[in-house]
Amino acid sequence: MEKVEIVQKEPTQLAATTGFLDQVAIENETVCLSGWVLSFEPESVTTFKVLFGSQQLIGFELTQGLPSPGVKRAHPNISAANNARFIIRLPMNKQQQQQFKDALIILIPLVADREGEPLLNAVNPALSALVKTPEANNLPIQTPQVELISVHVPKAAGTAFRQVLLQVYGTQGVLTDKTNMFEDNMPATIHWQTKVIEGHFRAGKYDKLFPQTKRITWLREPIHRLISDYCFRHISNPTKDYLNKQGLLK
Repeated sequence: MEKVEIVQKEPTQLAATTGFLDQVAIENETVCLSGWVLSFEPESVTTFKVLFGSQQLIGFELTQGLPSPGVKRAHPNISAANNARFIIRLPMNKQQQQQFKDALIILIPLVADREGEPLLNAVNPALSALVKTPEANNLPIQTPQVELISVHVPKAAGTAFRQVLLQVYGTQGVLTDKTNMFEDNMPATIHWQTKVIEGHFRAGKYDKLFPQTKRITWLREPIHRLISDYCFRHISNPTKDYLNKQGLLK
């Protein structure tokens, strides 16, 4: 009997990318998606996987290499940051717009046929606010049922846990809040499919919106976080005794 060797295929590692979807618009029967994207790989982003909910849409026109001075300021060491903006023009008739109006829009950059990180959203990633409903109805507005809020400081395993959350809830169910613990601005929208909110934001930020939601806080040793917080607030104007017991307790 011939021996059959079974080789287990290793999962493909995600390409290192970052970016934002920051504009969603409809021009007649064309959906326009624009934002910026960067690759930290030797190869650049060549195209995108465009998902409306779980359905992948093709046949779009992609324009890349548009000026992005703000991205360059944020990523001065990456030459491609000068021209990181893009526009996707996706043909979509009125009937299709109605079909997909509540679907979560997900853009996944492709680098040499490898998928990168799904783009974060600076806007409501759906057509619902742009598509007019043919007839008014009395259906209730769907509000997000957030089940978990995960707050973490850098280097405290929270980012690794984010990958677990994505596996459990999927890209549609996880919202990453990019604000830090010293800012109070809320996301412009929270999609109704969101089940988890995670990031470096201030603990208690979402207490009024989701008072019954379970919380996870990822810490190093608590005193180290307190010292890090104090240093962050005072490092721009240090004095020789700025890190002392009296100042720390204050």
